Amino acid sequence: MQTEKRPSSTGASWGLAILLGILGVSIQQSVGGFVTGAALGFLLAQIIYLRSRAEALDQQLQDVKQRLANIRSAPGESVPTPASQPQPQPQATPADPCEALNSFIQKHIVEMKKLKAQIEAEKTAVPNSLEAAFERLQGKPFVDTEKNNNLAEARHEADAVNSLLRAQGCTPVNIDHALASP
Repeated sequence: MQTEKRPSSTGASWGLAILLGILGVSIQQSVGGFVTGAALGFLLAQIIYLRSRAEALDQQLQDVKQRLANIRSAPGESVPTPASQPQPQPQATPADPCEALNSFIQKHIVEMKKLKAQIEAEKTAVPNSLEAAFERLQGKPFVDTEKNNNLAEARHEADAVNSLLRAQGCTPVNIDHALASP
């Protein structure tokens, strides 16, 4: 199972520690107020981080249990071991270069649609990081820069291959139209 990259609680810990430290100073007007506020802020950030991490791990555990139940409920089917699994055969390249280039673009279009859907879902989902929560509080939608960069890179590659299609005398793919269609 591939582990997902989750944001660390370090930034949130420092942010809330400083914020509540300033609040403690304004209330008690002493260094002790800052230290107390900072400690409470740090603990609050850790609680928030650990709660979201526990929820994610609980969801992963439920998924594993479901897969295990599915495997147990299908006694007629044997689970192949890695040694007995057939090795995938390398795909033969099509004789027509236009077909190969079109196939490449179609794979990128599927990838771009998937990334767009994930980005749109994150705009309305419950924030999973302090950065996302602060952006929401400011009225801005949270945008995952890594996914946006991946989307831009996939689009750039598809556009480059589309240019190659034109240069080969093949019919280019209307990428915008393909992305707009469901």
